[in-house]
Amino acid sequence: SYVSLFLHVFFSTTYYHEIQRLKFFFISRQTRMFHYFFMFFFPLRIIMKFNDSNFFSTHMYISVTSSYLFFFFLSFFIQ
Repeated sequence: SYVSLFLHVFFSTTYYHEIQRLKFFFISRQTRMFHYFFMFFFPLRIIMKFNDSNFFSTHMYISVTSSYLFFFFLSFFIQ
């Protein structure tokens, strides 16, 4: 569970830096909302990590949320 937590923090920080890099290319209201969404969402997920001890449920939660984020990225770049 600590390994998944570490990986999760690592990936969330890389996502955060990607958004910081994207801000230079797309300075718009939609991108700022996107950025604030990430700033709010990832600490919330990390806090939720400490609550569940079941590794399988944590893994399912990460996979479902990452697939959701992938479609969020897709819809963002298609528009």
